[in-house]
Formats: sequence, C-alpha cells, structure tokens
Amino acid sequence: MLLSHKKLLRSSLMLFVALATLFAAMAQAQSDSRVATLEQELSDIRAQVAELKKAQGAARSKVGLDNGRLTVASADGRFTLSLRALLQYDAGYFAQGKNGAVPDLSSGTNFRRAQIGLAGTAFRDWSYNF
Repeated sequence: MLLSHKKLLRSSLMLFVALATLFAAMAQAQSDSRVATLEQELSDIRAQVAELKKAQGAARSKVGLDNGRLTVASADGRFTLSLRALLQYDAGYFAQGKNGAVPDLSSGTNFRRAQIGLAGTAFRDWSYNF
C-alpha cells in the first residue's frame, strides 16, 4: 500500500510539473505575441510621427521680398500678404541773392504723399488692397 501511495504521489507530482510547464509555455507564447503586437504598434507610431514631422516642415509659411515688398504666403499659396508703401518727397532750393526787391521763394522740403498699406490674396480667388 505504501508503494502505491508513492507511485501515486510521484505521478501526481509529475503531472503537476507537466501542467505547470504547459501553462508557463502558454503564458510565454501569449506574452511573446503581445510583445510582438506592441512592437509593431510602436513601429507604426514612429512612422506616423516621422510623416507628421516631414509634413510640418513642408507646411511652413514662406517669407520673402517679392518686387521689393515684404511678402508672407501660406504654405499652400492660398493666402498672401504684402506690405506696401508709397513715399513722394520733394525738395527745392532757389539760389537768390540778398536782393530785397525779389520775394523769398521759400527753399525747402516736404512729403507730398506718404501711404502705407497691405495687398494680397485670400483663398487664392480674392485679391485685396488696403
């Protein structure tokens, strides 16, 4: 009877070890598949971030001096804004002597016109000029 208990105990122990090994292998397989899935998701996210950085770099507005004007344009060219200015300056000098009989012709300078404005396009269809 003692021998059959030992055999039963040994068989039970071997069964327990076999089941524990099987469950550990199944858990490892599930863990490996989860790790592989997470690594793939991480790779996809990194690719998306790289694409967004590339698109963001290309989507910057453009600043330049077109026709001598400071101009800002959107990345797609649908909106532009140019600073414009118009200055008309006049100067005159009359070389006249100290003769008191001739009236003073008033040598001097002045601005005849001074305008500052904005010009550009909106939605690529409408132009404006302020």
